[in-house]
Amino acid sequence: MQRVIDGLTIFEKNPSGFKTEKYAPEIKDMLLRYMRSIEPNSIAGYVDDCKIMKETRIECAGYEDGDYCWNEQDIYHIEKYDAAVKPEFIEHVKKKSA
Repeated sequence: MQRVIDGLTIFEKNPSGFKTEKYAPEIKDMLLRYMRSIEPNSIAGYVDDCKIMKETRIECAGYEDGDYCWNEQDIYHIEKYDAAVKPEFIEHVKKKSA
């Protein structure tokens, strides 16, 4: 059984609940495309916007690729607020996207 590593975003707390990163546009696009390319394996509630502390109307699907897991809330915060992901995940996505 393969071990799944968690912890893409929200890995360093600040008042908004996550660290931000100014991605090069091609890196951000690659991350979002990859994260959305995986079929969801669960849906639970709605995405919480950690910046404005309000629930959205976006269903919170869960994803995993055998190495990492994430949910729609991670995707939302990367897209809207440039939430940071661990550098290891970026390298993982580059390899998978090559």
